Amino acid sequence: MTFVSCWMFNPMIVGMPTRGSNDNIISLLIFIALYFLLKRQYILAGLSYGLSVHFKIYPIIYSFALYFFIDMDRSLIAKGQTIKAIVSKKGFFTKDRLVFTFVSAGTFIGLTTFFYLIYGYEFLYEAYLYHFIRKDHRHNNSVYFYMIYQLFDAQSSTLVAVLTFLP
Repeated sequence: MTFVSCWMFNPMIVGMPTRGSNDNIISLLIFIALYFLLKRQYILAGLSYGLSVHFKIYPIIYSFALYFFIDMDRSLIAKGQTIKAIVSKKGFFTKDRLVFTFVSAGTFIGLTTFFYLIYGYEFLYEAYLYHFIRKDHRHNNSVYFYMIYQLFDAQSSTLVAVLTFLP
C-alpha cells in the first residue's frame, strides 16, 4: 500500500491528467488486474488487463510478468530457482494462465474491433499507429520526454520519436 500511495501522490503523476493524459486510469486498471490475480479471479483480471491495453498499448509490457505470476511455485522463487518456478509442476501452459490470456486478448481484440467498426481506420491510426510517428512530448511519462522536447523542431525529431518508442 505504501508504494501505491507514493505513486498516487507523486506531483508529476498528479499533474499529468491536467494535460489530457489518461495514464492514471490505465494504472488503476493494472492495479485492479493485480488485485484480481492475487484473489485468483482470472476472468476479472483478464477483463481489467485487456481494458487497460485497449486504453493505451504500453501495458502490454506487463503481459509476461502477469502470465508467469499465475500458477508460479513461490517456494522455488524463495530458493532462487526462477525458471523452475515459472514452469512449476503444472507446466508452462496451465488452465489459469490460458484463461487469463484468452480473456485479456479477447477483451482487447473485441474492443478494438467494436471501435474500428464505429470509427474505421481513423480509430486505429489515433489509438495505435499515431504513436510511431508522434512528436508530442508533453503527454507522456517517458524518460525521453526532455530529449524529445529539446529536439522538437529538429528535422530528425520524427526519427528520434520512433527510436525512443521502440524500447
